[in-house]
Amino acid sequence: MATPLLSLETQEHCFDTQFHPREPILAAATITGEVELHRFDLEASTAERVRLIQSHKKSCRTAKFVNSIGDYSGFYDSRYGNQSFDF
Repeated sequence: MATPLLSLETQEHCFDTQFHPREPILAAATITGEVELHRFDLEASTAERVRLIQSHKKSCRTAKFVNSIGDYSGFYDSRYGNQSFDF
């Protein structure tokens, strides 16, 4: 059996994840409507939550980074459109 590269825990049940295309960031969409952003280091096998975004009153079913003017600095929310943030 292969050894996992990284173990990451979310506060709530996670429906979807997406890796940022350029930064060591993972977005996790949760059952409580939050999107958790985790910064990870594969060499050290560590991860920490760096941001918690309340996106919906109900569950958030998908996470997706979007390209905004050549820079991936936000995620797409089907109810509210693009949302920006700084790492």
